Amino acid sequence: MRRRRFLLAVTVLLTTATTVGGTIAYGLYYRSDRYRRHVERGLTEFFGLPTDVRTVRPHTLRSRVLTNIQMWLPERRARIFVCPRAVWDASPRHGGGTVLHLYNSVMSIGSEAWESEDYMRVLRASLLHNFSELDIRQVRFHDGSLTWPRRDFEMRADGVDGTITFDPQGRGEAVLTAHSLNGTRVTEPVRIHALIDPANPDDFLPEVGLDVPPLPLAALGLNEALQSRVTQGSFTGRITLRQSLTADTIELAGSAQDIRLDELTTWLEGGPLSGLVDLTIHRALIRERELAFLRFNGEIRDLTVDPVLRRFGLPEIGGTVRLAVDNGRFEEGSIVGLTVAGHWRGGSLDVLSRMLLKSQSIDGQVDVRINSLIVQHDQLASGNIDVDATPPPGKPGTIDRALLLNLLEEYLGFQVPTMLARMLPESVEFVRARAKLLVDGTNLQVLTIPDATTGAILTVRIAGQDIPIVRAIDHTFDLSPLVDQAAQRAKEWKHSLQSRPAPR
Repeated sequence: MRRRRFLLAVTVLLTTATTVGGTIAYGLYYRSDRYRRHVERGLTEFFGLPTDVRTVRPHTLRSRVLTNIQMWLPERRARIFVCPRAVWDASPRHGGGTVLHLYNSVMSIGSEAWESEDYMRVLRASLLHNFSELDIRQVRFHDGSLTWPRRDFEMRADGVDGTITFDPQGRGEAVLTAHSLNGTRVTEPVRIHALIDPANPDDFLPEVGLDVPPLPLAALGLNEALQSRVTQGSFTGRITLRQSLTADTIELAGSAQDIRLDELTTWLEGGPLSGLVDLTIHRALIRERELAFLRFNGEIRDLTVDPVLRRFGLPEIGGTVRLAVDNGRFEEGSIVGLTVAGHWRGGSLDVLSRMLLKSQSIDGQVDVRINSLIVQHDQLASGNIDVDATPPPGKPGTIDRALLLNLLEEYLGFQVPTMLARMLPESVEFVRARAKLLVDGTNLQVLTIPDATTGAILTVRIAGQDIPIVRAIDHTFDLSPLVDQAAQRAKEWKHSLQSRPAPR
């Protein structure tokens, strides 16, 4: 009996000693500098980029902790990745395969030290591997950061959490969230989704999609691309990025609100435009920094008219416009189609009459309601506009009798009856002039708008009495000269936009 107990005690002691000794040997080996260098060489060969690891130590029997991992561009021109702590966990509790945990990692994609081929090199180093060979089933990010300091825009995503999950064939799906974008904390996280196919070297990263919650436009880091400093406005929607050796594309869909035109158009020749813009972007495609396609609805508020008129060689009439744009479609540098409705207030009848009559002016103001303007293939196809001219506020408006009679006969094809013409004083006070303008291609048709009180296109006041002069009219003008002039101006403006300096 004593002998059996002695043998059992010796067996337990030897087993314990062996286990402890094996554990100590395991810990010493995985803590050794030799093993650390082995890991560095393996990572450098696997990613094809210089990689440093400060320490490696055992975490459990099936996991190891790596500290201060750093990855560099070739020739160590710039550091692209740093991770203070990573855990390589091959524990059976994961159901097979290894899980790699990255804590507080920072990934940088781009800087002044980068060369053109570095972007694809880094993406390939990060993603173009069959991770199934290493039996990695998941990479989990914990409070990471991603920076993309490109010349045309800058993006920094912080508070990045989530996973990249790989199937047995090595294909991956990334589902990540970011809680801060370019230093702006978001109330709802930015959601990032990407598919990864290491087996396809030509299209290993088909696309990356970002679902963006309501976010200040300034937080998108587009100042360089827009060539102006954006301080106002917001965006919510989806941004899809596709990057390849041939062409980079960005696709947008969402809503942009309260964008200041003066901030977006500071670089325009002739000065910026003013107003506020709301856009519903059904689809926008930007290829190689150029807008290739846009389908949208939108609204422009408080647009100052004169800067627009100057660009078309027209005199400054004044006033502001509110416009609603529906079914807008822009493709390869041309307006395929859009429909506009709106209201122009506060225009000068004085300036407008000088422009049209080439002679004396008529003091007053103009109110224009745009019921519909349809543009197709950069041409005005049709229009329906109501024009209402009234005296200036607080004082009467007058028209010289000879000018009035000439205007009615030459421009509207209406001859005032002789008896009525003799009744008119030398200076006629006008009360109101209303007309409907119908545009069909290069033809402008002027029609009467029945007035609720007088039913006239023109009403004057004689001896204190309002007298309707023109009750019905239907006259057509040829707009070809004006259309040709506007088309030439638009062509010159488009050329100036296309030839503007690229963002630096």
